[in-house]
Amino acid sequence: MYQENPLDRWSRIILAWMVWAERIIEIDLWYLWRTWCIEVGHLWRLSLIKAQSLGGRFWIELYYDLISPTLMLIGLKRVPTWAELEEQIQQLERQTGKSFPRTPAHIAGLEREQAKRSETT
Repeated sequence: MYQENPLDRWSRIILAWMVWAERIIEIDLWYLWRTWCIEVGHLWRLSLIKAQSLGGRFWIELYYDLISPTLMLIGLKRVPTWAELEEQIQQLERQTGKSFPRTPAHIAGLEREQAKRSETT
């Protein structure tokens, strides 16, 4: 009858454990790689959102601080009157239910416009 060599048996057990460990490491590395790819995608998406936000904010600042005043100065855009500004503020107050403070320049501008209207009528 055939007798198995103990060294041969142990070497087969060790080989089986090595194959098992290699497969487990492969699976772990695959999941680690996928997780890293997903994380990089999220970071790219987040940086894109931040860049879009900064770009939009830059455009708003550029428009209201440079483009709009320039268009008003050269006459391509009409300058709103104090009464129109007051009307917009009142509409905003009605929508939000909160009161907005008026600056002294705003109050003085409204008084000047009312004085001009009373002189012309």
